[in-house]
Amino acid sequence: MLIQEIRQRGVDFVGEAAHYGEETIAARLCGLEHILYANIDMTPQERESRKIPPGQDDDPNLSEEDRNRCHHQREEQMCKRALSHAGEKHSAVLICGRLHITAISSRLMQLSHSVETADLQD
Repeated sequence: MLIQEIRQRGVDFVGEAAHYGEETIAARLCGLEHILYANIDMTPQERESRKIPPGQDDDPNLSEEDRNRCHHQREEQMCKRALSHAGEKHSAVLICGRLHITAISSRLMQLSHSVETADLQD
C-alpha cells in the first residue's frame, strides 16, 4: 500500500515516527525508490531530557496531564522535524501512531499545508 501511495502521489519525502536503531519497512522502501526518508520521532536522549518516560502510555504512575504533555511535546517535535527534513518537497507521507494523527494533521493545517489522513486499520 505504501509503495502505491508513493508512486501515485509523487511523494518525495516520507517521515516516520519509529524506534531508533530499527530498520522499518518504510525506510527500506524509500531506499529502493530513492525517496528522502527521516525518522521524525524524538530520540531516546531527547525524550529523557524532556522527562518523557519510555512506555509513557502504559505507565500507571504517570498522570493524564503528564501523559498529554508528553504527547504534545512529541507531536510538536514530529511536525518540526518533518517540515525541516521535507524542505521544499511537494508531497510527503508521515507515518505515526493513531494517537498522534489528529494533533499532527491539525498543526500542519494551521501552517497552511494540505493534509489527508488515513488509518490503516480502517
